[in-house]
Amino acid sequence: MNDILEGIRYFEHYPPESSCFLCGTNKDEPCALIGVDGTGDGRIVEAEPIHIRCLLNNENWRINRPMGIIYGRRI
Repeated sequence: MNDILEGIRYFEHYPPESSCFLCGTNKDEPCALIGVDGTGDGRIVEAEPIHIRCLLNNENWRINRPMGIIYGRRI
């Protein structure tokens, strides 16, 4: 997995006070911070930790072709 994550900013441990948007748990696994729409001021944006495993799990993702977006759904 290290080859896949080379050059990508992520954290080895999940923050115990948070829960993953996609799976709802706070298992101590590697995670990345994902920006939250509508919370930025041009310099700083609110972000939530998401497990790397959840980000890579194709069961969590859908494509909306007309809108041109990929979105995650909670399982």
